[in-house]
Amino acid sequence: MDNSTLLGLANLTTSVLPEPAKAAIANHVKIGVATAAELLAKPLNYLAKYKLDSEKNTMALKEEVIQKAADIPEGCQQEPDKRITIPALEANAYTDDETLRSMFANVIAKSMDKRYLGASHPAFVNIIQQLRPEEALLLKTTPILKDNSAVCAIRLQKKSIPPEYYSRSEYGDATILREYREGIDVYPYYLPQYNISPDEIGLYIDNIIRLNLIECPSGKHLTDINWYRMFYDDEFMQELRNKIAIRDGYELVQVPKVFAPTSFGKKFYEVCVE
Repeated sequence: MDNSTLLGLANLTTSVLPEPAKAAIANHVKIGVATAAELLAKPLNYLAKYKLDSEKNTMALKEEVIQKAADIPEGCQQEPDKRITIPALEANAYTDDETLRSMFANVIAKSMDKRYLGASHPAFVNIIQQLRPEEALLLKTTPILKDNSAVCAIRLQKKSIPPEYYSRSEYGDATILREYREGIDVYPYYLPQYNISPDEIGLYIDNIIRLNLIECPSGKHLTDINWYRMFYDDEFMQELRNKIAIRDGYELVQVPKVFAPTSFGKKFYEVCVE
């Protein structure tokens, strides 16, 4: 309904009113029309911007796919799988992050390569859509999708003596590695080598596990203690100990665990990340 129609309706409904009332209502309608126009303009401006961003993102994806497809040997080329290509194009349209776009480009290009016929999966597109840029970067820059990886839980649990193989750590008395005992997780995943806060890494890892890319089996850890050499009574642990009320008979420790990539996660890495 345009402005002239709104004003016409106002004039019609006020025709039987006194002149001062007519003037007040007409002025109110004009203000309302102006306000409505402003409110409509904002989402329309956003839509115009989103359209431009979408076109730019699509062009960037196409260019990256062309570059990757150029490396496919002639005898291995095939038509891209539309079950992968169309959803990837649509999802990329509202993706500004380059790491995620690179994953979309990889999955499209691999669907054009006969060598990955059994590896490319339409579900990979949906998985990429559910990753934050920080999670995508974690998968790209760390080995958690390639092989078993050491991780520790920071726990407040009953005191215990560290096993001899933990005591042989290069950190000596600063070793706070313990076997699992009764208590609670303060942080289920501690990865100091990646310089990401435990709060953030917890969200990232929970999502990556939810997507069935990795698993963290209960009670399992790597048998070679050398994989846990970076875990000790570091500055973060010391600060945390000063913030937490620790009951008698309990201690703040790190309990070794392991991230294991699933077979599905390894395929995802091969197709989308590598």
